Amino acid sequence: MDKMMNFMTNSFTPVANKITKNPWVAAIQEAVMTILPLILVGSLVTILSLLETLISNMPDLSLINTFTFGLIGLFVAFLVPYFVMEKKGYGNKKIITGATSLALYLMLISPVIMEDDKITFILSRFGATGMFLSLVVGLFVAAVMNLFSKKIFL
Repeated sequence: MDKMMNFMTNSFTPVANKITKNPWVAAIQEAVMTILPLILVGSLVTILSLLETLISNMPDLSLINTFTFGLIGLFVAFLVPYFVMEKKGYGNKKIITGATSLALYLMLISPVIMEDDKITFILSRFGATGMFLSLVVGLFVAAVMNLFSKKIFL
Protein backbone atom coordinates (compact mmCIF):
# COMPACT_ATOMS: atom_id res chain seq x y z
CA MET A 1 0.00 0.00 0.00
CA ASP A 2 2.86 2.38 0.82
CA LYS A 3 4.40 1.65 -2.56
CA MET A 4 1.14 2.59 -4.29
CA MET A 5 0.77 5.82 -2.29
CA ASN A 6 4.39 6.70 -2.99
CA PHE A 7 3.82 6.20 -6.73
CA MET A 8 0.65 8.30 -6.68
CA THR A 9 2.26 11.12 -4.70
CA ASN A 10 5.66 11.28 -6.37
CA SER A 11 5.02 10.13 -9.94
CA PHE A 12 1.38 10.39 -10.94
CA THR A 13 0.30 13.62 -9.23
CA PRO A 14 2.99 15.89 -10.74
CA VAL A 15 2.22 14.61 -14.25
CA ALA A 16 -1.53 15.06 -13.73
CA ASN A 17 -1.00 18.59 -12.39
CA LYS A 18 1.16 19.46 -15.40
CA ILE A 19 -1.51 18.20 -17.80
CA THR A 20 -4.36 20.07 -16.10
CA LYS A 21 -2.37 23.32 -16.06
CA ASN A 22 -1.97 23.17 -19.85
CA PRO A 23 -4.14 26.04 -21.19
CA TRP A 24 -5.66 23.88 -23.92
CA VAL A 25 -6.73 21.12 -21.52
CA ALA A 26 -7.82 23.67 -18.90
CA ALA A 27 -9.99 25.43 -21.50
CA ILE A 28 -11.78 22.19 -22.38
CA GLN A 29 -12.22 21.44 -18.68
CA GLU A 30 -13.64 24.89 -17.97
CA ALA A 31 -15.98 24.72 -20.98
CA VAL A 32 -17.38 21.39 -19.81
CA MET A 33 -17.77 22.74 -16.27
CA THR A 34 -19.68 25.72 -17.66
CA ILE A 35 -22.16 23.57 -19.60
CA LEU A 36 -22.59 21.10 -16.74
CA PRO A 37 -26.02 22.51 -15.75
CA LEU A 38 -27.24 21.90 -19.30
CA ILE A 39 -25.97 18.34 -19.13
CA LEU A 40 -27.79 17.93 -15.82
CA VAL A 41 -31.08 19.17 -17.30
CA GLY A 42 -30.73 16.81 -20.27
CA SER A 43 -29.97 13.90 -17.96
CA LEU A 44 -32.93 14.64 -15.70
CA VAL A 45 -35.24 14.80 -18.71
CA THR A 46 -33.84 11.46 -19.87
CA ILE A 47 -34.62 9.92 -16.48
CA LEU A 48 -38.12 11.41 -16.52
CA SER A 49 -38.72 10.08 -20.02
CA LEU A 50 -38.03 6.58 -18.70
CA LEU A 51 -41.16 6.97 -16.55
CA GLU A 52 -43.15 7.28 -19.77
CA THR A 53 -43.27 3.50 -20.01
CA LEU A 54 -44.88 3.29 -16.56
CA ILE A 55 -47.20 6.30 -16.73
CA SER A 56 -49.31 6.41 -19.87
CA ASN A 57 -50.40 10.08 -19.55
CA MET A 58 -46.84 11.38 -19.27
CA PRO A 59 -45.95 13.98 -21.93
CA ASP A 60 -43.25 13.24 -24.48
CA LEU A 61 -40.05 14.90 -23.27
CA SER A 62 -37.74 13.61 -25.99
CA LEU A 63 -37.69 16.96 -27.81
CA ILE A 64 -36.36 18.69 -24.68
CA ASN A 65 -33.70 16.01 -24.36
CA THR A 66 -32.66 16.37 -28.00
CA PHE A 67 -32.64 20.15 -27.74
CA THR A 68 -30.56 20.35 -24.55
CA PHE A 69 -27.95 17.91 -25.79
CA GLY A 70 -27.94 19.68 -29.15
CA LEU A 71 -27.20 23.00 -27.47
CA ILE A 72 -24.13 21.48 -25.85
CA GLY A 73 -22.40 21.46 -29.23
CA LEU A 74 -23.15 25.15 -29.75
CA PHE A 75 -21.88 26.08 -26.31
CA VAL A 76 -18.71 23.99 -26.62
CA ALA A 77 -17.97 25.55 -30.02
CA PHE A 78 -18.10 28.99 -28.40
CA LEU A 79 -16.62 28.30 -24.97
CA VAL A 80 -13.52 26.25 -25.81
CA PRO A 81 -11.81 28.95 -27.91
CA TYR A 82 -13.14 31.61 -25.54
CA PHE A 83 -11.38 30.01 -22.58
CA VAL A 84 -8.22 29.19 -24.59
CA MET A 85 -7.80 32.85 -25.50
CA GLU A 86 -8.49 33.87 -21.90
CA LYS A 87 -5.90 31.43 -20.56
CA LYS A 88 -3.32 32.40 -23.19
CA GLY A 89 -3.60 36.07 -22.19
CA TYR A 90 -5.54 37.37 -25.18
CA GLY A 91 -8.70 38.30 -23.28
CA ASN A 92 -9.51 41.13 -25.66
CA LYS A 93 -9.94 38.60 -28.50
CA LYS A 94 -11.92 35.93 -26.69
CA ILE A 95 -15.41 37.02 -27.85
CA ILE A 96 -14.44 37.28 -31.52
CA THR A 97 -12.67 33.92 -31.30
CA GLY A 98 -15.73 32.26 -29.78
CA ALA A 99 -18.03 33.84 -32.36
CA THR A 100 -15.74 32.77 -35.22
CA SER A 101 -15.68 29.23 -33.91
CA LEU A 102 -19.47 29.19 -33.57
CA ALA A 103 -19.87 30.43 -37.15
CA LEU A 104 -17.48 27.79 -38.49
CA TYR A 105 -19.26 25.10 -36.48
CA LEU A 106 -22.62 26.10 -37.95
CA MET A 107 -21.12 26.01 -41.46
CA LEU A 108 -19.66 22.54 -40.93
CA ILE A 109 -22.80 21.05 -39.36
CA SER A 110 -24.12 20.88 -42.95
CA PRO A 111 -27.18 23.12 -43.02
CA VAL A 112 -29.74 22.45 -45.73
CA ILE A 113 -30.31 25.39 -48.07
CA MET A 114 -33.84 25.38 -49.45
CA GLU A 115 -34.92 26.65 -52.87
CA ASP A 116 -36.24 29.90 -51.41
CA ASP A 117 -32.79 30.64 -49.86
CA LYS A 118 -33.83 29.63 -46.35
CA ILE A 119 -31.31 27.76 -44.25
CA THR A 120 -32.53 24.80 -42.20
CA PHE A 121 -30.53 22.92 -39.61
CA ILE A 122 -31.25 19.26 -38.93
CA LEU A 123 -31.52 18.86 -35.17
CA SER A 124 -30.03 15.36 -35.11
CA ARG A 125 -26.71 16.75 -36.39
CA PHE A 126 -26.29 18.73 -33.17
CA GLY A 127 -26.07 15.60 -31.00
CA ALA A 128 -22.96 13.65 -30.01
CA THR A 129 -21.34 13.96 -33.43
CA GLY A 130 -21.96 17.69 -33.37
CA MET A 131 -20.37 17.93 -29.95
CA PHE A 132 -17.23 16.21 -31.20
CA LEU A 133 -17.15 18.50 -34.22
CA SER A 134 -17.59 21.54 -31.99
CA LEU A 135 -14.62 20.49 -29.87
CA VAL A 136 -12.41 20.03 -32.93
CA VAL A 137 -13.59 23.32 -34.48
CA GLY A 138 -13.10 25.18 -31.20
CA LEU A 139 -9.54 23.94 -30.79
CA PHE A 140 -8.74 24.68 -34.45
CA VAL A 141 -10.07 28.24 -34.34
CA ALA A 142 -8.31 28.85 -31.02
CA ALA A 143 -5.02 27.61 -32.50
CA VAL A 144 -5.34 29.87 -35.55
CA MET A 145 -6.35 32.92 -33.52
CA ASN A 146 -3.60 32.23 -30.98
CA LEU A 147 -1.02 32.01 -33.79
CA PHE A 148 -2.22 35.26 -35.36
CA SER A 149 -2.37 37.00 -31.99
CA LYS A 150 1.26 36.06 -31.35
CA LYS A 151 2.25 37.50 -34.71
CA ILE A 152 0.20 40.69 -33.99
CA PHE A 153 -2.03 40.26 -37.03
CA LEU A 154 -5.14 40.75 -34.90
